[in-house]
Amino acid sequence: MILTRLFLPLTLVALSLACAGTPAPVAAPESQRAEPSPGYEILWVRDAAEYEAAVVQTYRLAGERLEEAARDREAGTWAVILDADETVISNLEYSIRRAAVGARWSPESWLEWALAKEATAMPGAREFIDGVHRLGGRVAIVTNRSEEVCAATRENLEAVGIRFDHLRCRREGEKRKDSRWREVSSGEGTGLGPLEIVMWLGDNIHDFPGFDQDARDRGGAAFDGFGDRYFVLPNPLYGSWEPDWD
Repeated sequence: MILTRLFLPLTLVALSLACAGTPAPVAAPESQRAEPSPGYEILWVRDAAEYEAAVVQTYRLAGERLEEAARDREAGTWAVILDADETVISNLEYSIRRAAVGARWSPESWLEWALAKEATAMPGAREFIDGVHRLGGRVAIVTNRSEEVCAATRENLEAVGIRFDHLRCRREGEKRKDSRWREVSSGEGTGLGPLEIVMWLGDNIHDFPGFDQDARDRGGAAFDGFGDRYFVLPNPLYGSWEPDWD
């Protein structure tokens, strides 16, 4: 009788385990779940000394070339055109925040970011721009940021010490920057008068006149102007090289 009492419960336990199969995994507490991590492109911009070195190097080389370009030009008659995002100001923090919630760029989040005016100055940008003014040149920032955030962009640039003579944002219906560059050249709406554009700086191939991604298919000679009139800064975060770029 005693053996039966012992055997029966053990048998029932064995049968119940066999019928249950492999137990379902228990979800980790929310506090222990892994947060989305930044991609390597974000980590490279955030952590790599090579990224900052490349940016500073570009600005220094542009500054040296500008010394030569300004030598025989009258002060106030020429200009340098720069892009804004990832050229004179950095939006790295925006990318980090988006990665933290497993998301990328969106119109709504970008609008919120731009209006918050939290972009920081790119390494070497202030020094280069101060050099342009010291040499007698004008600084025009031509950006694809929309008119909706242009006032906030102006305040952001001024807050981080970027001294510019003209800021031109993207109006509705504009895509490429050609017409805006022509405005700087002709003086239309700038209040600066006609200016000779001697140099362009940007992070996107579209920041340079006559260039598109197909420049790679045209051979090395297509890039002859780079290091002379055109200076490009590294940007692995986004650009017209992306398949879904509009």
